[in-house]
Amino acid sequence: MYGLFMMKYKQPQIIATIRERIASGVYVKRLPTTLQLAAEFGVNVKTVQKAIRRLVTAGCLSAKPKSGICVADNTMNIERETIEVIFEGYTSLISHPFWSEIWIGLLDKLCSNGFRPELNMLESDPESGLLKLEAFQCHPVAGRVLLGISEQRLFKMLKQDGTPFIVAGDPVNDIKVPQVSFNFNNGIFDAIKYLREKGHRNIAFIGLTHTFSDSGFLEKFHAYCDAFQEYAPLNAKLIKDVRPLKGKGYEAVESLLSNKDLPDAIIAAYDTQVPEIVSLLKKRNLKIPVIGCDGLQLPGLSPLRPMVVAPLRQCGELAALNLITAINSRQHVNSKRLSAKFMGLTNQ
Repeated sequence: MYGLFMMKYKQPQIIATIRERIASGVYVKRLPTTLQLAAEFGVNVKTVQKAIRRLVTAGCLSAKPKSGICVADNTMNIERETIEVIFEGYTSLISHPFWSEIWIGLLDKLCSNGFRPELNMLESDPESGLLKLEAFQCHPVAGRVLLGISEQRLFKMLKQDGTPFIVAGDPVNDIKVPQVSFNFNNGIFDAIKYLREKGHRNIAFIGLTHTFSDSGFLEKFHAYCDAFQEYAPLNAKLIKDVRPLKGKGYEAVESLLSNKDLPDAIIAAYDTQVPEIVSLLKKRNLKIPVIGCDGLQLPGLSPLRPMVVAPLRQCGELAALNLITAINSRQHVNSKRLSAKFMGLTNQ
């Protein structure tokens, strides 16, 4: 079991070690063979080959026929131009409707300013949601952008490294961590006001209500609590703690519908769970409005439905520009909060 556990972390260790050896002059022209590296690191050849391919893609190495694995001539320039984008790898960044929009904004500004984004996918524990950081190492880059990550353990490592970094997307409840994040308070308040004016009283909430990492991830829940209590006391039976994973929204609605206090409207913290929530409600022949909190355009859902809209692409663009400014000026990275807005009143 120990060997299988360690295999998950060998590839990033190998990448970091090779980068360090290149930077320190251990590898000047070429690397040992993949067989030699595999024997040194105690892994199979395929693991080494995957690590080598990532370094070739990043521009640190070149694989030439008959010449072996060579160190790129422009390695130091690549390091000065590379922006490491760190993302929790529970899903694909490119295909995720929320993070892909932020990624597009990042990509546009980084590339147009001469920087090279390099994606680093981190794993998390499926039960606690905490990142697996046992093998994480800081290799030389110009700066870093963190997407969907709020753990102080990682922030501490990055601060000690000294390379500029910024968090984009979900808010982090630490003013010392530079970030471009969303403020959902007014948007969710307006959404609940809208539902109340439509006659809805039992407005349920589906989303994170507690976390082992940063309380900033609970902003949507806190906004719901504050807005709901403007009109009535909170009802715990209408609140379901749910992580932003596929299928969890469906399970949450099933649980809500088993209570005596049935919801007559739902605030869904994550738009990606709205389709499965709507699917179950249709199956039960229930006409209950569902308001998502990200503003995503999703298949099967009306683009004019009431929703809280976050400026996703603008978030990515601003995070990139703030980081680039800090890199070029050697100053602190600036933070910014972007307001999410409820669009229901104008869409009806």
